[in-house]
Amino acid sequence: MKKHLPLKRINPVIIHDYELLLLAADKDAVWTEEQILGEYRIHPKQSIGYKTFSHFKASEKQIISRETLFTIFKRHPFVKNTIKDLNLNADLEKGHTLYCLEQYKNYLKNIPFLERVITKIKMKYYFHIFDYLK
Repeated sequence: MKKHLPLKRINPVIIHDYELLLLAADKDAVWTEEQILGEYRIHPKQSIGYKTFSHFKASEKQIISRETLFTIFKRHPFVKNTIKDLNLNADLEKGHTLYCLEQYKNYLKNIPFLERVITKIKMKYYFHIFDYLK
C-alpha cells in the first residue's frame, strides 16, 4: 500500500478505498473473506452502498432494465480511462467488456423472441450501444 501513496485521485468519483481495491485487484491480491469480521451500520442518510445492496438477497438474480444496461455500457470509457491512469493490467478492460456483453445477453434473455430481434437491431444501429466499448 505504501508504494501507492499518496493516491493518484485520478477522478473525483473514485473514493480512496476503491482506488486501493483496483490496485490490489491488478496484483491478484483480492479475495473474499467468508467469516464476518464486522458490522455494517445502515442509517437513513447513507451515502454509499445502502440502496445498492440492501433491497435484494445475494441468491436473487436481479433482472436488469434497459436503463441499467445503458448505464453499464456508458461506464466502460470511465473504466478504460481508470485502468490506463492507474497503470493497471490491460486485461481488466477486456474483463469489463466481457461483463458488458454478458449483461447484454442477460437483458435479451428476458425479452420475447420477436421483440428481442427488434431490440438487437435497435441497440446496434439506433442506440449505438456497442460504441461505448471502443
